[in-house]
Amino acid sequence: MTFMKQPVLVIEDNRDDIFLMERAVGKSGVAWELRILTDGQQALDYFSGAGEFSNREKFPLPAIIFLDLKLPYVTGFEVMAVLRNDPVLRKIPVVILTSSPEERDQYQAMNLGAKAYMTKPPSEERLREIASNSLDGFQPMGDFFIEAAESSGKAPSRMFIFTKSSKSSA
Repeated sequence: MTFMKQPVLVIEDNRDDIFLMERAVGKSGVAWELRILTDGQQALDYFSGAGEFSNREKFPLPAIIFLDLKLPYVTGFEVMAVLRNDPVLRKIPVVILTSSPEERDQYQAMNLGAKAYMTKPPSEERLREIASNSLDGFQPMGDFFIEAAESSGKAPSRMFIFTKSSKSSA
């Protein structure tokens, strides 16, 4: 699976946030083909190959997913739960891109398998860091991370959190 040959999926309902993401990617110099979905149901249809997304050559699974939490029809958390329960989809790194700085949202996203949590708008620097990291291991790429044990009793998960005030030392 080659990272740059697969699209990067942005699941976001706010046109202004979509514009800011596209602009940040353009300024970052990262060669990503962005695919935009505007609600949670569209995302589920894309992942399952339903309806207009049935052609996998035209709509391949993404290399990475940027996911808003507050989406129409199906929430970002519900999308994450579907991804986590699918053996193929759970391997796709998910970066939460949201306006919510709430710690409970960060922990819920981490427990559902998110690899990073960024508050909007994304910076060019953060997008370059994400693009330069391994998709398999999703190496440390930010100012700090949190660890928490999963309810399954497995080893602690890691999720990297990027906020607007990003000079933290935890």
